[in-house]
Amino acid sequence: MDSPALQLSVVIVNWNTRELLRACLESVRQHTGGITYEIIVVDNDSHDGSPAMVRQQFPYWRLIENTENLGFAAAVNLALAADSAPLVALVNDDALLAPGWLAATRAELGPEVAAVQGAHGLPTRPDWAPPMKPKLPYS
Repeated sequence: MDSPALQLSVVIVNWNTRELLRACLESVRQHTGGITYEIIVVDNDSHDGSPAMVRQQFPYWRLIENTENLGFAAAVNLALAADSAPLVALVNDDALLAPGWLAATRAELGPEVAAVQGAHGLPTRPDWAPPMKPKLPYS
C-alpha cells in the first residue's frame, strides 16, 4: 500500500540551541496532526550536541548537517531544495507551536496570500508585543 502524499515540510534551522530545538521539535510533533508532514532540521555546524540529539531522539526526521555556519538564508535554501511538499512552514528553533497553529495558518493561505507570520512574544519580556496585529487566532 502506498503511503499518503507529503503535504507539509516543516523547516527548522538550528545553531547551538539543542534544548530549545528539542522543545521545538516536541511542540511540532504534539501540535501538528491531520496532515502528512516531515520535519527538515538544518544544523549550521553546532557544537552543543544538537545533531546527535536529533539523530537519537527524532530519527524519523530529516537532518542536514552543515560543516560550517552558512547562516539562516542559506540553510533555508538547502532545506527547500530537499523538500517536496506543496506547503512549507519555516519555524524558528526557539519557537513552540500552539494547538491549532496549522489550521489557523492554512485558513489564511489562498490565491492572494502566500506567506503568513505567526504572533509571538518573548518569555523574558512579557510586556513586548509585535509591531503589527496578526490575523491569526493564536499567540
